[in-house]
Amino acid sequence: MELWSIRLPGRESRLREPPLISLSDVAATVAGELERLLNIPYFFFGHSLGAHICFEVARQLRRLNLTAPRHMFVSAARAPQLPNRQPLIHHLPDDDFLNQLARRFDGIPTEVLANQELTEIVLVPLRADTRMFETYQYVDESPLSCSITALGGEQDCINHSELKAWYEQTNDTFNLKKFVGGHFFLQESQDLVLQTVADQLERNHVVRHKG
Repeated sequence: MELWSIRLPGRESRLREPPLISLSDVAATVAGELERLLNIPYFFFGHSLGAHICFEVARQLRRLNLTAPRHMFVSAARAPQLPNRQPLIHHLPDDDFLNQLARRFDGIPTEVLANQELTEIVLVPLRADTRMFETYQYVDESPLSCSITALGGEQDCINHSELKAWYEQTNDTFNLKKFVGGHFFLQESQDLVLQTVADQLERNHVVRHKG
């Protein structure tokens, strides 16, 4: 099994590229890049905004009559058909925007907020991601053919019912798993999350545990 990550413009080695601000544009771009790689079984894992990106990429691949993922893991994200309960913040002045984001998700280290140079580096992609998330418009389509596992943190701002509603987006099986931690429970409960993913891969006959 190989792990492939999606690196969007405006991040890491692509930091100098202008970030995308439309989720539909991201989905179309990613689906186009993945087309040549879909000759083997594959899975999607998306966290927060990444979960909605995975979802829309899967729907775009279906429109192109390409192979669907075997399974999709959606982490720390409300089901896409539900409205956003949080106030919009992507338009706020820089300081207010960063403070609201840090308060909501508790994911921006205080060292970054205290360092102007680091703040300027992360501000552009963070604002672009937040705008993409807050302007996303869900369009009703038939459920996906792949099974879905929704993952969430017990102390996250994404609540149980918002995670559970992902079951409406699959014609296959649905599972919901909760872990200790907030929006970034992947760090706090890493071993348990990895075990959950490994168990699902095994059920799909992709890997086998030794022993």
